[in-house]
Amino acid sequence: MSRAQDLFEQALAIKRELGERRSIAIGLANLADVLIRTGQWETADQVLDEGAALAAGYPQLIGTIRCNQGAVAAHRRDWAQAAEHFRAAIVESRAGGHLHGVIEAMIGLGRVCEQSGDRAEALRQLRAAHALASDIGNAQRRAEAEAALADVMGAPAAGARKPGSLTSRQADVLRLLAAGLSNKQIAAELVLSTATVERHLATIYRNLGFSGRVEAARFALEHGLMEPPSPGVIARTSAP
Repeated sequence: MSRAQDLFEQALAIKRELGERRSIAIGLANLADVLIRTGQWETADQVLDEGAALAAGYPQLIGTIRCNQGAVAAHRRDWAQAAEHFRAAIVESRAGGHLHGVIEAMIGLGRVCEQSGDRAEALRQLRAAHALASDIGNAQRRAEAEAALADVMGAPAAGARKPGSLTSRQADVLRLLAAGLSNKQIAAELVLSTATVERHLATIYRNLGFSGRVEAARFALEHGLMEPPSPGVIARTSAP
């Protein structure tokens, strides 16, 4: 991923020399996406602010930037600001005819609504995202909407949430990770696809600020999510 960042930064430098506003904004949006994926949240926030100032008049581009700003705000657990960004992303992406962006923003908004306690709105957004993804044949976004819906449907009632606002399914994934199971083994244990387990872990890492499996396992231990091994059971070796 560092190679991708280097290339985007080089491309952005060239675009700055050419001075075309929209092209620079696109370069900033691309760079921010890599920064978010690599956990460079503060830098991503600064890059997105600059991109938003240059994207005026280009609704599809604004939608992309506002969606990423929503992800950054959600990482800070600023649910109100995250929801504002995602709602704006939906409006702008629709105006720009970018339905794939609409779906991504709806999923982001649905997850934020669930985190902030508005389960009904979370379900409404996620079901709408799933329906739209099905309509336009976007299998990846449909799967993401399904995973988010599974999280919300499996979420405990208010007042009975798991540590760190984990859903029941996320807590199950984290418990098995801490027990030393690989992603493939967790998937088999919970009757899920490996891709779904990876999405759950990505959400857990993002929402709780974990850098990897070691921190996640430590959290599970500290919050009583690990079950003691049964007598005679040999601990399984963890896999990356």
